Amino acid sequence: MRRALLLLALALGLGAYERRDAEASTDGPQGVTTPASAVMRAEVFLVRWEVTTFVAMTPDTVRTAYHAMSVLRDDTEIAGLVRLLGPVSLPTPTPAGPRRGDFRLVVDLVHADGTKESFAADTSKLVRLSDGASRPIDAAFKQRFSFANAGVTP
Repeated sequence: MRRALLLLALALGLGAYERRDAEASTDGPQGVTTPASAVMRAEVFLVRWEVTTFVAMTPDTVRTAYHAMSVLRDDTEIAGLVRLLGPVSLPTPTPAGPRRGDFRLVVDLVHADGTKESFAADTSKLVRLSDGASRPIDAAFKQRFSFANAGVTP
């Protein structure tokens, strides 16, 4: 059920991001550094966007305290997720570094060679954890990952 909701959300909203990405600048580092075909598995961890915590949530906290988790193995599904994360340029990272934020979403892309590329999002930005590069996100992006809000539990 969770997987179906995630796939439906990705399918419904991907077109808007593909159009926006075609117009976006290609200066700076790209979101996903390797092609979707090299990704064997994608793991998506989500804590509800509206949850308030006393302490900022790190990516590791989201991976262990998630409300919903989905693992994608299908090449088509992974390609859709990679397009959502990757085609836009991410600006040069700020000195704050990659781990600052109060994250609610973590996406781990596991590559064929065993390496992992991770992204995390708080309520206002998507961050590539390897170097801290980030870009703003909007309500439409968050809606793609709202499957945890539908009452789905792990």
